[in-house]
Amino acid sequence: LTNVWDGASQFIRKNLQHGRGVKIKDLGTFTFSEWTTNIGSKTIENKQPTFLMSEKLVKFYNLKTRVLYTTGKTPVVALNFATIAASMVTCRQMVEDCVTEITEAFLRLLSHNEDVEIPFSNIGHFQIKNKHVIMNFKPNFLKNDKTLQTSETKMADEFKGDDPLYTSSPVVEEETVQCDPCEPQLV
Repeated sequence: LTNVWDGASQFIRKNLQHGRGVKIKDLGTFTFSEWTTNIGSKTIENKQPTFLMSEKLVKFYNLKTRVLYTTGKTPVVALNFATIAASMVTCRQMVEDCVTEITEAFLRLLSHNEDVEIPFSNIGHFQIKNKHVIMNFKPNFLKNDKTLQTSETKMADEFKGDDPLYTSSPVVEEETVQCDPCEPQLV
């Protein structure tokens, strides 16, 4: 479960680094908050990553969020289970089931008015504390685009599954591993 969530986090990070938002069904969307600042005759464009929790959840659970300004110009992709599965050498259905389980566990805790925290490796932590929605990005993630671009190569290698942390199953030689969603899978 942890390895799949780490793979999902890497997918989100990679897309944010390429200027795309990522929607996690039933939870919310990682995107960018954008605004301009006028200083004298100069206009400075500001852009920083943000997480917009699903409005449906905010209203249903009576949560409090900050007002975030987004232009709607940032392209948004859905969390791609097949891409994450390929990077981890596992099946798509297992990835979808793990992400669904994490989302459902999150919703169960919310329904009991529990404080909740979801870590996104190499991105930050999403929290609901005393009904306040908080997304804390890691300081190194918020650095300027040039820093993100220089770390992109290392992150791309991790995303491919070269790092044992992101590999959930041993390498099987000369055997094709197929995933049948009806059969139980080892995690």
